[in-house]
Amino acid sequence: MVASFLAPIALHAQNTATTTPVGYVTYVVPAESDANISVPLMRNPEFSGTIQSVSANTVTVANASFATNPQQFVFDASQDKFKTYYLEVMTGPIAGRRFKVLANDVNTITLDPDAANSVESQGLTASSTFQLVPYWTLETLYPNGAGIGTNSSPFAPETTLLFTDARGIGTDRSSVATYFHYDGSVGGDAGWYNADNLGAGLQSHVIIDPGFTITIRNSKSSPLTLVNSGSVRISPAAVPVDEDVEPNDVYLQLPFAVDTSLNASGLLTNGVIRSSDNPFSPLDVVYVYDVESTGQDVGVSATYFHYSGAVGGPSGWYDANNLNSGIIGENPLLKAGSSIVIRKGPGVANGVTIWQAPMPYNLNQ
Repeated sequence: MVASFLAPIALHAQNTATTTPVGYVTYVVPAESDANISVPLMRNPEFSGTIQSVSANTVTVANASFATNPQQFVFDASQDKFKTYYLEVMTGPIAGRRFKVLANDVNTITLDPDAANSVESQGLTASSTFQLVPYWTLETLYPNGAGIGTNSSPFAPETTLLFTDARGIGTDRSSVATYFHYDGSVGGDAGWYNADNLGAGLQSHVIIDPGFTITIRNSKSSPLTLVNSGSVRISPAAVPVDEDVEPNDVYLQLPFAVDTSLNASGLLTNGVIRSSDNPFSPLDVVYVYDVESTGQDVGVSATYFHYSGAVGGPSGWYDANNLNSGIIGENPLLKAGSSIVIRKGPGVANGVTIWQAPMPYNLNQ
């Protein structure tokens, strides 16, 4: 996988225009293999503004004048509006959080809190700045199956996308949905379908939720090459990480389109990864997949943990399978465009911590 920045694009707010850099990530999936990926690049933001006030899950936007019939930022197939949006918080106490837009009025936006608590209770405040961004969908990320490839048989697709939900509870969880692109060869409409529910019809507008990790499964005898381009993230990332009284796996997309070190990842923030006193039995670990691996249903390639230094030796990040390699926290081990799994050890029932990942690049240079 390769990541690179390209030129800036214009982002229009109420009375201002800013620029957002764009880039691309290239994925190569070997023949008869899986690739566990992330989509760190966004679609172009369509609005930026400032929150005037917050009440439960509704924010009032300063100086806004949104369309309401149909609602400007709400999916409405009857009106040929096929975009679903999220609000990304750019500044303020919860900078980096993303919330799905459910409705808008002339100057208000109603959000899905993705939690039992409202967005107000989660810390969204007046004066925070934000941008509104359409989600990627199956068709906008991979138009007509671009890169993934299209399939002539809807009953035995050779290339599929498997989605795994980050917010589930338990370890070694299975994917929750499988999608493929069909070319219409044996009848019916060409487009994206759910392999587990063909009767649901076309699924082209299914969103690529940042809360899901994606596995590209290539069952062909030749490799796939995909190029995803989009807007570069220009704010920190803030991602919920669930824990429970039993061990729990949290499947996460890496949020930035550059390789990142464990030291720079922010994974120690808020106890997302707890530093372990016992290097032979770590509390929490980070599982990483080898982006060059071949085969399907392959296991993780490395297991990392943070050691506190409690029983001797320097504190820092270590490879659980190669302690003799020493501290590895400065190495860029989290590869752009890949995904990781955090295995949380036993913790608080229904607990949530926030992974606060700082930007690993300086856009002013």
